[in-house]
Amino acid sequence: MKRVWISALVMACIPISAMASGDGPDKTLWVYLVDFLILAIPAFIILRPIVKKSLAAKNEAVQAKITAAEEAFASAEARVKQAEERIAALTSEIEAIMAEFAELGRLEREALAKDGEVLAAKVRKDMEFRISQALKMARSELATELINQTFAQVESTIKAQGNVPVSTGVVKTIVEEVRQEEA
Repeated sequence: MKRVWISALVMACIPISAMASGDGPDKTLWVYLVDFLILAIPAFIILRPIVKKSLAAKNEAVQAKITAAEEAFASAEARVKQAEERIAALTSEIEAIMAEFAELGRLEREALAKDGEVLAAKVRKDMEFRISQALKMARSELATELINQTFAQVESTIKAQGNVPVSTGVVKTIVEEVRQEEA
């Protein structure tokens, strides 16, 4: 309001200062100035509330837009914060899952290693059993062969002596020789 009156005072002072210096238009300028003021003052009085309401409405609209923008900004910040929290939670969850997978992999490797050890021990026992059975069979065959050779020697000795009975000492000697060869 003060600006309007100051502006009107300045506008009125310009022609007054021109007339005071003696230069400038004649007295008809005063008539024009008075006519202008007669029209300007009622127009100002009538248009002022309308302009004020219009400016107030625009001000309120701008304020509403500013408020809405601030609320939207606050909402966006809250959503960003929630998203960051979710990302942090997902990151920690991913790390936990990766640690769990690593642990499961380690346990699986250990289980496979233990299974391998058990299987190797089982194969070793099976091979030892087979070898021991083969050794027993070889000993049995060797013993049978030695007995056959012994009987062949005894027969040849008996035939060489010409059906003379073989003494017990000779049989003991041959049996001891066979035992020594077997060992």
